[in-house]
This record gives sequence, structure tokens and C-alpha cells, in this order.
Amino acid sequence: MEIPSIFEEAHFRGDDGQQETIVFPGPNAYHHRWKDYKARWLRSLHINEAGSVLSCGMPKFFQVRAQLKAPVNGQFNIDLDDLHKASKTGLLATRKLDGVCLLRYVQNGQVKWRTRRNIKVGQVCETIDNRFEIEEFCKQSPVLNDPSVYPGLTIIFEWTSDLNQIVVKYDKPELTLIAAVSYKQGVPWYDAELQLLTLAELKEISEALNVPMVEHFYLNSETEVDALIVNLINADNDEGYVLRFDGEQRYVKIKSDWWIILAACKEKFTTNMAVSLWMHLGMPPWKSYQDQIVKTFGEDAWNLAMPVVSAMYDGIRQVTSIWEHIDKFVREHESLTDDEFEKQSINRFNMLRLDACRLLRKGDAVDKKIWHKLVLQNCKQMGRKIVESTTPTLKTQEFATQRE
Repeated sequence: MEIPSIFEEAHFRGDDGQQETIVFPGPNAYHHRWKDYKARWLRSLHINEAGSVLSCGMPKFFQVRAQLKAPVNGQFNIDLDDLHKASKTGLLATRKLDGVCLLRYVQNGQVKWRTRRNIKVGQVCETIDNRFEIEEFCKQSPVLNDPSVYPGLTIIFEWTSDLNQIVVKYDKPELTLIAAVSYKQGVPWYDAELQLLTLAELKEISEALNVPMVEHFYLNSETEVDALIVNLINADNDEGYVLRFDGEQRYVKIKSDWWIILAACKEKFTTNMAVSLWMHLGMPPWKSYQDQIVKTFGEDAWNLAMPVVSAMYDGIRQVTSIWEHIDKFVREHESLTDDEFEKQSINRFNMLRLDACRLLRKGDAVDKKIWHKLVLQNCKQMGRKIVESTTPTLKTQEFATQRE
């Protein structure tokens, strides 16, 4: 099978002088028509010049209910009904750690390590700034560096560290076993029968390598599935879970709102994202908001974010005044009939303010989306990069190229 043009390829020479390639999704890969479920392995596929698998990362999987553009293969789309059905026979939930995927594989009699898009010939990934942590993991468990142990698998760990921080902070560098992939060697990748190992198989690997397993448990009913999802809505300091079913070959992720918002803020801290975070945190005062930014990203990030936050709170003050005005109007006209009140409201307000007025009249809670939009309408729109990326990525000297 030819690799679709919407995937990118990084080519380089291995220690034996042969060409190797890492395939990964390009910027438009998730918006095309997915015609083949095997394409999920192209998220981080490492092949030789003949197209045979040398190592393989986690397959691509989506967030529950996330819809692909015109999906052809429904296996990519997983909704709540699928999870309810899977829970009848035991739905495996594993903690989603907020670090970097680190892959161990054996090639030419050597144990090698790489991240999803980063590879360098040698004992460790030499282009990763905190590679010394990998060396320390191997000192703690020397069997990790034994090429006779699991030579035919790619073993996938989550590497958490303050130097790899995405959003969640971790006290110390740690390696956690999260998955492993088996495949036939010496055949084209499409025919290699790539397969994820089961929990039982992972437990054996965990014991053999002396590396802890990811936290896991089973969801055995629809109620348990729903409770897990609801609990994540208000969860803090938690990325979420990966749910595994259909023989543990289909994965889907569920993430907390807290993580989604802060991860987006890290990419670019815009006024819109600042308001989303403010709403999620329960509309806190300035100091509490500042504490959250500092706790997650540090003082330097807060200094960069401050102009955006200041603009947001200017808008919040404006909306608070608007809100008081609307509330006063509703109280002063509470004796009117509904029809009379509607006429008076239309004469006084429009758009979002009118919607808020109607809700206050009914005694209903005002939708947070109205607050969100009003704040954005009444503050300066800004955006800043507040955190430099710490995730290891392909380096320019590794000849990352886009497939023609």
C-alpha cells in the first residue's frame, strides 16, 4: 500500500547506512476521508527502505464523539452507545498520563529509544534535551537495555517529567508502561498484522522489565461509564482516560475540560481561551486566576499572560455592569405580563442581552455561553505564546520532508 500524501515522512540513514523513515500525520491528515482502518498505524510508523516495520507507536485514536470529516470507516468514530455496549463485557479504562510517549525497540542487536516523531541512531535519543533521564531509567532497571528481552516488540511507555510537562505537573521523572505493539518482520508494513497487546500481556512485560503498569480498572455498566465521564467535567489536575475494547484493539480517549482548556492555553493564550479557563474555574477573582496560571505554567508564563488576563478582566467588569443593569430592568418590570415584558425587553435590549433578560425573567440559570460571548464582546482581543514547547520533536538535521 502506498502511503497517502497527507502523511509526512522523515528520512534518515541508520547506523548500518540503510535508509529508514518515520511516517506521521501531516496537518490535514485528520480531515480527509479515512478509507482504511490500517491507516491508524501511520501516526508513528518506523519502516526500512523495503517498507518493513522497525518500530511502531500508538495507533491514532480519537476523543469520544469526535467526528471525522466524511468518515468512511466507522471504526474510527466511537460514541457513548459504543462504550455502553462494551461495558457489558468489561470496558478497560487506563489513566491518560500527560507526558511523552517513549518507544523501546530492538534493531541490529541494539536496544533503541525514540519518541513519536524523534529518532536518533545510538543508545538514546541524542536530540532530546533530557535524555539523561532515559539513561537513569535504564540504570534503575538494567533489563531495559537487554536486546534479548522482547526483541520483536515495540514497547510503549509514558515518560512523565517536569522537563516534558504538557499541563499536569509530576514530582519526578517516571516511566510507565502503557502499551506494546507486535508485528511481523520482513514484510511490508501493511501486511505486518500490527496488533496491540492485551492487559494480561502488558502485565507480564511490566514484571519482566520492572517498570510500573499504568493505572487501570474495568467499567462494568453503563452507569459506571457515565459516572466516569461526568466526573471528568469538573476534574482538575487530571488529563483523562483511555478506554480499550473489542479485544483491547480499539481505543478512545476522554479528556477533562480542565486539561483541554489549559493545553489550548499553552499553545496560544488568547482572550477566548482565557475566558474559557475563567468560566471553568468558576469565575474566580484575579488572584485565584493568577494562582492557577502560575501553578500550571510558572511565573514567567504568568508575566506573558498578564496583558491578556488584564484585557479579559476589563471585559468582565463591563459585563458585570451590564448584568446589573439587565437584572435591575427585570426586577422593575416583574409585574408586567409576559407579552408586555417581551415588548419592553425588545425595545431596550438586543441579541445576547435580550437572551439574558428573557432567562432572568424566567428565573432560569443563564447559559455560560452568553457570559462567555458578552465578555469577548467587551474586551480587547489578544493572543500570546506563554510557554515554550518542551515536547521532543523532529529536528531539522533529521531531514524531515513532506511526501510529494
